[in-house]
Amino acid sequence: MTKPFFSVVIPTHNRSDLLKRAIKSVIAQTYENFEIIVVDDQSTDDTAKMVNMFSDVRVCYFLNKRTKGACGARNTGILASEGKWIAFLDDDDFWLPDKLLHQFCLIEKSTNSVGVICTDYAIQKQGEEKLRLRKNRPSGWGYDKVLYGNYVHCLSSTCVRHDILSSVSGFDELLASKQDQDLWLRAARLAEFSSVPEIDVIMQHAKSGRISTNYLTKLDGHTHFRNKHAELINRSLRLRHRYDAYIFIYAMILKKKAYAIKSLPWFLLGIFVDLPKCLQTYRAAVLHWYRSRTQIFNTPWS
Repeated sequence: MTKPFFSVVIPTHNRSDLLKRAIKSVIAQTYENFEIIVVDDQSTDDTAKMVNMFSDVRVCYFLNKRTKGACGARNTGILASEGKWIAFLDDDDFWLPDKLLHQFCLIEKSTNSVGVICTDYAIQKQGEEKLRLRKNRPSGWGYDKVLYGNYVHCLSSTCVRHDILSSVSGFDELLASKQDQDLWLRAARLAEFSSVPEIDVIMQHAKSGRISTNYLTKLDGHTHFRNKHAELINRSLRLRHRYDAYIFIYAMILKKKAYAIKSLPWFLLGIFVDLPKCLQTYRAAVLHWYRSRTQIFNTPWS
């Protein structure tokens, strides 16, 4: 049997209704040489039953033996995949019909040095019909650009050469957040980026979430990422400001004294070493603190 060109990896946990829409959006693709690998991260709803209702032989179901989180589930999918290229799709997002076709056509025209291909996407907030269009067009060798910020947006818009993912050992499951940036940073040493200037993905945004859990996750992820790549980040005062400034923001929201004291000088240093980004960071700080003002007032220092 011929191996698929694309392996579509969909991690999921207790979202059977949304997952059904995501799977249907892949099956509806105009480019048909793919397999769908659904990785169930220990769901307690009817996910398994719903997936097994699809009669399409390209749909494969895998159940993690233990909960691994989204990135652990993606790694399970990567290991099980047979495609030359792996495309990621979050279970609450969905694709427009020509997404894989657009990426396949670009792959056919690209050199062997290209290993990551993105598309534009649109954000749709929960309960709203309005779409917010977003360009997502990384190009060339982007190591420094990945290191300095979010060079690649919307994981559901990306596909990556299988051999690149194997070489970098997939996602770092120890990172609570910033897993995507960490993956792109490691992949950027091995491959060029390219992009399709077409909106091919609808990315769903919930209106609200559990703020305390989210900020704790962000603090842990930023701290782990900074420590993991400390040798690179510490070479640049601008980089140190960019990472530690957000650690300071999250530490203040959560009232983590040790983190706040250690990162405060770097939060302030941006005025002198990275003014344009510093102003953006300060604006972000005000917005984060305003939205979390109730939590900040009600949380004791620790």
